[in-house]
Amino acid sequence: MVNATVDPIIDGYKSLFYIENILRELMIEQLSNLAGHKWYKTRLSADALKSYKLGIEYEKKHDWRGFISFHPIYYIDFPCLRSAIIQKNNWTEVFSKIFENKEHINSELSSIEPIRNAIAHNRIIGEYDHSIVKNVKNYIANSIGEKHASILTAKTTSVVSIDEKIQSLKMAIEHTNKILDESKKINETDTDTIDSIVSDWWFDEDYLGFNLSNIFEYHEIVRWYSSLVREVGDGYKIERLLINKSYNEIFNKSIDDLTTVLDT
Repeated sequence: MVNATVDPIIDGYKSLFYIENILRELMIEQLSNLAGHKWYKTRLSADALKSYKLGIEYEKKHDWRGFISFHPIYYIDFPCLRSAIIQKNNWTEVFSKIFENKEHINSELSSIEPIRNAIAHNRIIGEYDHSIVKNVKNYIANSIGEKHASILTAKTTSVVSIDEKIQSLKMAIEHTNKILDESKKINETDTDTIDSIVSDWWFDEDYLGFNLSNIFEYHEIVRWYSSLVREVGDGYKIERLLINKSYNEIFNKSIDDLTTVLDT
């Protein structure tokens, strides 16, 4: 049997893909648990946020919703990714428990930046550079744990069809508003779709490029309404409270805004 020679460029590319995807998905997993789905708005540096916003703006110029829409962390460059890991709050609260030594992980990731750039521009790398990348890959896998690393590499956090989700949100708001019109008791199942979409990472003004304030305000009205303690004969009181909150006006604005998003 002839042993196939490992191509340093191809194998190096695969290892870098492994490293970067693991780190991006690890950040999504850990920081979502700590700070919610929209953690990237408060847990990334100004440079990283700028990088992500430029990436989103580029996609918008090319009928961006026709593409798979990736999590903001996939738009930041490698140096920003490394900086986000060793950033004081992120490191102290999350990554120190995984990698233990900040200087070491910083050094390891810094060592592969020039190799990554070479491979990205189709420049040849030698066995020495290849070995550096392989060592960093093994270090990260061992730090995270092989099983956990395998789970992370199978993920690429994204949204396949934002239009479909926006349409679902529009229908859920219309359905919920009928319940409010009749001052009926609202069930969790009536609001699950609204809650899940409005709180998701991609439902953000910077990401979508639209003003979503009316929708967020309507969501708060629904949350408030859901929390009301209802007694027999309270229907009239609830109706007056809803009118005072101008819920129908905000509902109409929300539907208009969602229609604009879908038509753009």
